[in-house]
Amino acid sequence: MSFPATSPSLSSYNQLPSLDIPDAARRYRRFSNVSDAVSRKLSTTLGWRTVSIQEVVTQAKSLCGQHIRAWLKRRGLFTRKLGLQRLRSVASLPGGLAVCDVFVQLEGLSLELERKHPKLYSGVCRQMGVAVVTEKTIAKNLSSMAHNIFKKDITWFKVASFYNLVSAAAVDCVRQGHPEYLYGLVEAAGLVIERDVANWIANQGGWVAILSKYRTPEDHGVFQVIALSVVGLIVVLVALVIMIRTVASMVLYQESAI
Repeated sequence: MSFPATSPSLSSYNQLPSLDIPDAARRYRRFSNVSDAVSRKLSTTLGWRTVSIQEVVTQAKSLCGQHIRAWLKRRGLFTRKLGLQRLRSVASLPGGLAVCDVFVQLEGLSLELERKHPKLYSGVCRQMGVAVVTEKTIAKNLSSMAHNIFKKDITWFKVASFYNLVSAAAVDCVRQGHPEYLYGLVEAAGLVIERDVANWIANQGGWVAILSKYRTPEDHGVFQVIALSVVGLIVVLVALVIMIRTVASMVLYQESAI
């Protein structure tokens, strides 16, 4: 399944089993699935990159907190009174710098989804049919939607989409005067990841696997610039050598003529 031409409603998550978003995915460089599988198999056999479920869940909750913080900041709703300081920063987690890179990549996927389908991540509580916003009802609805999103063919784009839904719900909570629900949303997201996604993420090699799965267009552009610079330097050196040899030949010819 992929997003239809028009933005779907949240109710579509209850009928549609998957969320591939091929249009968005084409903006990223996908690496060989075969090489990824071989790499994971070797890692398991040789004992490399052993990732525990608890580590995945702890990192998932911190990433969710940072994701919510970013969404609130972009909408001018973030303040230090929201209570997100209780969450560990991604930099303080195991593999800190790598997890920071994971957040940057996850944000890239999330922003792409939000750009393609802005209506899907706006007014989430209203779309879920939540008349009275409570922490319990929002968590229950998010859990139900996550079950439908992840029941088949888990992808990093689906993970990013789920984080968008959680952050969009957090925006609704803050706007309706319930910032105290935010920490509960992060905990609910952690439970969903533990239930539906943690094993898959661990089998990929942990959250850092997203860094080898996708490359942003900007990263690809940097490599292109470097490659073109190297080629240009080689061309200049070759031209310089040819010019020197030509001048030397002319000088020798003149000397022999004299």
